[in-house]
Amino acid sequence: MPVTPATLRPDQPAPESFHFEIPAQRYQVKKEHARGGMGRILIAADALMGRDVAIKEILAPGAVATTQDLERFLREARITSQLEHPNIVPVHEIGRNADGSIFYTMKFVRGETMAGRLDATNADKSLTPGEALAKRLSMLDAFVDVCNAVAYAHSRGVVNRDLKPANVMLGEYGETLVLDWGLACVKGQADTNAEKLQGKTRSFGKAPITESSKLTYAGDVLGTPAYMPPEQAQGKIELVDEKSDVYSLGAMLYEIVTGCMPFLFADVNALMNAVKNDKPLPILTREREAPPELAALVESAMERDREKRLASAKQLADEVKAFRDGRALSVYTYSLEEQVRRFLRRNRGLAATLAMLFLVCVAAAVISTVFAQNSARDASAAIEQSRNAAFALEIARANAVGEKKEKEAAERALVLADGQRLAAIATQLSDTNPGLSLLLGLEAAERAPGPAANDALISALSQLFEWRRFNARTPLTCVALGGVGGRVAAGGEGGTVHLFKGDSGAQQWQILAHKGSVTGVAFCQGGASLLSWGVDASVRLWEANTGVPAQALEDLGSPVLSVTPDQPGNRALVLPEKSPPFLWNLPDGATTPLQGTKSPATSCRWSPDGRSVATASPDGFARIYDAETGNEWRKIDMSRFAVLDVAWTPDGRFLYAGALNGAIQKLEAKFGVRSGTLNLEFAVEGMRLDVHPEDGRVAATLKRAGAFEVRIFAADGSGMTRVGPFATEPVACLGWRAFAAADGADVFVRGATGKAGPTRLRGHENTIRALAVEKRGHAIVSASADGTATVWDVRGGRGIFPLLPPAQLGTVMYLHGGESALATPSIDDPLQRVDTSTGEPFKDWNPPERIPVSRYLSPSDGRLLALFDEGPILLLEPRKGMIVGRWLPEGRARRLAAWSPGGDWFLVFTPSGGEVRRASTGDLQTVVSFGSDRVTQAAISDDAGLVAFTEEGSAEVVVIRSADGSVLRRLHAHEPTVSCMEFQPKGPCLLTTGTDATVRIWNASTGVLLSSLKWPQQEIVTPRFSRDGSRVLLSGKASGVRLVEAESLNLVLTLNPEQATEAIFCTDGARFLAWTHDRAASYPLDPRAAALKAKTRELTAAERGRFGLPRAAAKPAVPSPEDPAEFRGDGEIVDPFR
Repeated sequence: MPVTPATLRPDQPAPESFHFEIPAQRYQVKKEHARGGMGRILIAADALMGRDVAIKEILAPGAVATTQDLERFLREARITSQLEHPNIVPVHEIGRNADGSIFYTMKFVRGETMAGRLDATNADKSLTPGEALAKRLSMLDAFVDVCNAVAYAHSRGVVNRDLKPANVMLGEYGETLVLDWGLACVKGQADTNAEKLQGKTRSFGKAPITESSKLTYAGDVLGTPAYMPPEQAQGKIELVDEKSDVYSLGAMLYEIVTGCMPFLFADVNALMNAVKNDKPLPILTREREAPPELAALVESAMERDREKRLASAKQLADEVKAFRDGRALSVYTYSLEEQVRRFLRRNRGLAATLAMLFLVCVAAAVISTVFAQNSARDASAAIEQSRNAAFALEIARANAVGEKKEKEAAERALVLADGQRLAAIATQLSDTNPGLSLLLGLEAAERAPGPAANDALISALSQLFEWRRFNARTPLTCVALGGVGGRVAAGGEGGTVHLFKGDSGAQQWQILAHKGSVTGVAFCQGGASLLSWGVDASVRLWEANTGVPAQALEDLGSPVLSVTPDQPGNRALVLPEKSPPFLWNLPDGATTPLQGTKSPATSCRWSPDGRSVATASPDGFARIYDAETGNEWRKIDMSRFAVLDVAWTPDGRFLYAGALNGAIQKLEAKFGVRSGTLNLEFAVEGMRLDVHPEDGRVAATLKRAGAFEVRIFAADGSGMTRVGPFATEPVACLGWRAFAAADGADVFVRGATGKAGPTRLRGHENTIRALAVEKRGHAIVSASADGTATVWDVRGGRGIFPLLPPAQLGTVMYLHGGESALATPSIDDPLQRVDTSTGEPFKDWNPPERIPVSRYLSPSDGRLLALFDEGPILLLEPRKGMIVGRWLPEGRARRLAAWSPGGDWFLVFTPSGGEVRRASTGDLQTVVSFGSDRVTQAAISDDAGLVAFTEEGSAEVVVIRSADGSVLRRLHAHEPTVSCMEFQPKGPCLLTTGTDATVRIWNASTGVLLSSLKWPQQEIVTPRFSRDGSRVLLSGKASGVRLVEAESLNLVLTLNPEQATEAIFCTDGARFLAWTHDRAASYPLDPRAAALKAKTRELTAAERGRFGLPRAAAKPAVPSPEDPAEFRGDGEIVDPFR
């Protein structure tokens, strides 16, 4: 007879011959879904029923499962199968595999666990604390379903004993199912799990316990400690009943409300001790915005005294439903104000009706008062009615005010939601289009100022390469750049030439220079003049400041391909398309032909010293000419293959020549002798050569099969790197970055080693027609058919100023301005003051001869306190490069010290206390006694009146008066230990961090906890106050850096661990320094102000429509430097041909 759930009872023993026939190919396993200590879950297709099912099978400790294992496994299956409730996962059947292992099948639910959804909500950095709370509270419906399922189980005599969010599945379509009943017991039956619950310290099998399975292991032994009732943790198994499940449900509700478990400990033993003996931190301490009714409900459900605990899971479900529906909770005492507010919210129509009714009563009262003046009873009734009418009128007014406030609140909520949406979009775009990300981040900051908008702006500023944008209002075809911050010239499709100011982006002048498209522009004569050439076979020279014509070459017979000025800029090489190149003397306009050839050239280049000119010709020769006379003095045969380009080495000794067959010859220029060959081993359609001006690397831009790619060779021809292919021709840029390429409307940038720098620079709306490179390789300018030219600083980080990272400086302490740092290459080397922009040490730094054991940087001005094993304490002034103080401690120093927030005092540890000294003179102020030699952390207040300290392994912070050493307060700050502490400047507050992943701020005088912040994970968190005490930087190696408001601990912005793990405030009060091992930078404290300064344009109408933003308000017309009338007088384009 086959064994089915219908034929098995929970109290039956496992049959000796357990048999169940499975039709061939009934279940086809797809994958393993989950694994625990006792079994695993498989996802399989049920071929018979045509559905997916979940299969749970036993994982035996050895080759064969023990009888005890089988009994527990079958018991779980039987119990679950008999709990027929819509919120309890149904069991289909039990069977045995061909290998003898036992399994049972269940309904497969697609979705996520409640624990997974809680973790995802906590990890979503785009949510404000209020939004995260609202998202968690949206799970209350699912929680009610869990309570109903547990209440049903209790009605059947089943106690779960292992309730937790990880055992609750939330389906894609609103389903809620309680999954795991492996530790359940049935009243009136033998408890086969009792031995485990009483403390066995082994799990199923002999697999090692990993970090990720500690809670599973603990659950296998005792349930899951974080959600376990005290009686279960204490091993009082006989007391574990329905109320124990109520406690666990309360712990789940605690996590829904606060976002974290009731007890947070890394060590299981410490966690168990807390569950046994302590109450969890009050909900309103962890989550200040939590509804007080839910806080009271959780406190009642998690009551340690079983007699006072909430009676049942059904009552808990009813209370949560009452909260959800806006009804009163029986476990919470409402104030009169809360009762009135609740009445108004739930009875708006009734409130208005009562108001009218009581107004009628007022009239009746007046009438009755007039006609019954002799009746004291009537008069008393009239007074009472008047009072009631006044109360009704107050309710009506409150109702109207409430509706208005609710409407305003709804409108504010919509604006905030839109701001959060824009912040999320801006963050996503920061890597791919930081310019657009910055503009959207500013829109987000206007609607929803806060951490999400600030983080988006910081991300955009960190990736922003757009330096300046210039608007010519006509499609551009060519561009030239003098340097970062220099002027930009551009040529237009209609023959116009534009000159823009580099500092403001304003147009300086605009001239109709050519008949037809302009094909090129170039600065010359030290930037005082501008060359332009076009399809009309003319070249023109303009005064750069005024746009006045200076020289012109007309009717050259064919369009001009290029005009290249020499280094001084007084001569230019002109390369027409269909005639030989020639030299043009710019001051007098005289031309000098290059003798010896009547063929056109494909390329021509000046030698580095300007004394020679090299040309590449399609007739198979590379030629070298004397730049003064134009005479040919070297002609080099390239095996009759057309020569496509030539390029000089930086010293001018060698010339590279690339031919159509793909060979690149290195020629000794003086003798024309081949010195080497860079053979590509394939023919090409086009080639451009560029040589790095310092290290001699060669970049060959190749056109092959209609596509472009770059091959980069070392100076000796080795180490070839290939980059590409691209649809358009790259522009060599062998400076800061290797090259840039136009790719549609984007600029692509990559380094010479093949490592990706910034990949795509986005900002144009139409095809890029031309690129130019600033001579140092720091900037690229792009000209687009959208009518704009953009200068890109390829070093990136507009508003985020990079510093040399610690990896390049050794052991480092950045000074507060960021311009320098104190560094040591190794722990055995003396301190140096180093320039953080170059890495070079300052010569005026005079370090102490000995190497200090401990160093403490002043939080106010960067002075350094240096402690040694023996001898004096030194105070160093890094910027002056001198020792400004030297003192001998009264007792033997312990190499530990602390500064006061303002830097006026410091505390040096002695074996059992500390010495408080004035920083300006070193005078001993007082000696304090800690009463212990195990003190590891201490802080001193701004006026040196208070000292706070903690001992090794202690959860307590002791605050003493420095004058007499008396104890002022003992703060139970963190469990299990305190990590760091610091006093607030000019205030009584003390900030502490601990190993319980919390940051807390206290009033040190009264001992009152002012605020608490949950840190993402357990680690040492280092706090630093700003000079005015209004903000705090919190740094953790694993979680990054957070900037928070001081007293509220509200988040301002976040830097992830890849961006920064340590940080300090700059002394200017406007920025802070943050760094990791391999990067360092200074960041603005006001990201919005920095973004406004860095932005180069406004959102276009198309962009505003794309992201659902209203049209920008029209701005009134005002005189602008971009208007040519400001510079040309009549506002018309000047045509020199008329």
